[in-house]
Order: sequence, then structure tokens, then C-alpha cells
Amino acid sequence: MCVSHRSHSGNDAKHQKICSLPPNPGYGDCSSEPVIKFYFDAYDLKCKRFLFLNCKGSNQNRFDTEEECIRVCHYTACRPGEVIALTNSTTPIICEKPSQCSDGFRCSYDKLFRRHVCCGYSNLDRTCPESSVSYASPTQHSALHCSPSPITDQCPGDFVCLKKERAGHCCKPQREYCPLGQSPLNGTFSGHPQKCNLMQSQFACPEGYECIPPYRGNPWGYCCTTKIEARCPEGTKPYLYTENGQPQKCTVGVTTCR
Repeated sequence: MCVSHRSHSGNDAKHQKICSLPPNPGYGDCSSEPVIKFYFDAYDLKCKRFLFLNCKGSNQNRFDTEEECIRVCHYTACRPGEVIALTNSTTPIICEKPSQCSDGFRCSYDKLFRRHVCCGYSNLDRTCPESSVSYASPTQHSALHCSPSPITDQCPGDFVCLKKERAGHCCKPQREYCPLGQSPLNGTFSGHPQKCNLMQSQFACPEGYECIPPYRGNPWGYCCTTKIEARCPEGTKPYLYTENGQPQKCTVGVTTCR
């Protein structure tokens, strides 16, 4: 984990620009009644209310509630899908070095507030399975919703859509994408582990890789090396199949090794 002063592209840069805009209630002939909206004041670093005329000329620095304004403009230091570590419901943890952030979070520079905060992925509201993290909605402090489908990929990056009760959310493993001894294939352009689908040929893995879903009953997974790199305790060596030279996989307490 390292302290970063770089501005991340994408959603965070877009929100920085929006939250830096001056409030604009609009102008000209208005067809509806004025309403109370909220905007982020880049000088006072607070969300404030203003009267929105619902006319021409307005900009995107307007939010329906103060909570939505805080969620968007207080999170510009983080990458898309990440959240800021908080000491309570609204106060971010300020960091000066990586060790001040908890596991899975990094110390990142916030251009709007001119400070460092801890950013990272979290399992919001426990919507994802254990040892997994969720993709945070850009306007809500909750996991991004999706509609589970065996055909279409609806989640960004290396997240997959999982169903919990009646709703679907974008989740991914917190650490290991592939079984022990196997490594994921990183996408050429995205840099993320490449997703695949057991039921769709267009999402198949290239030669030397196999599609392994991390979640039972879900066809979406990640391309993992077919070649297994055995990791045995010091002074021991793996059992290798004579036909292909590959180590035998096993599960502690379940599999009987030769």
C-alpha cells in the first residue's frame, strides 16, 4: 500500500469536476415550481442548500438531498467503486502514511479537501459472501445493484453479479481470484483479472487457462492458469500425476492423497 498523489481517471475525476462547479439555479422561463436542492461549496467544503428554478442553464452540481451531495463530493479521492473509511457515519479517517489505513485500504490524496484519506473496497451491508467485497454505488453508500444473468455481464471491472435473496449486487473475492496454485489472466487493457462465463463461448478463456467461478451456482468466473504451481511445506514435495506431471489437488479432511 502506498500514498498516492495521482488523480484517478473515470468516475472520481468526473465527480471532482462536478463538485467544483459554482451553484447555478437556472434562468429563463420556468415551467415548474422552484425546489430545494443541494450543492457542494468548493470553498467552504460543505454541502449547502439552494433554490433550484428547474430552468435552462443549470449544471450537475445539484443533488436531491444533503446525504447524496456528501456521498458524491466527499468521495472524489477514491477510485470508482471504492469507499472512504469513516470513524463514524460522516467523518473520514485522515491518514499521513499507509499504516494508518486498515487492511485492504490505501492512503489517497483528496484534491478537493487537500488531505489524505483511506480508500478501498468494502463488503457494504454484508451484501456479498464472506471474504468478498462489493462495488459501491457512486451516489449511495451501498453495494451497486445488478440483475443476475447467465448471458450479460452487468458489473464493472473484475466484479460479478451475485444474487442475495431477491436482489443482485456486484461482488468480487477480496484477495484470491483463483484456487491455490493457479493465477488469474489479467486483461490487456483493463489490468483486471479477465472474467469468463461457463455458459457463453464468447466469454471463454484462451489456451492455457480455464474458467473457474469463485461462487457456487454462478456461471461467471475468472480465467485461471490450467498449470498448477504446487505450494508445499518446507521439506516436502507435491504428488505429480504421471500422465501430465500436474500436482494432485486436494481438500483438507475430504480428499485422500496418494
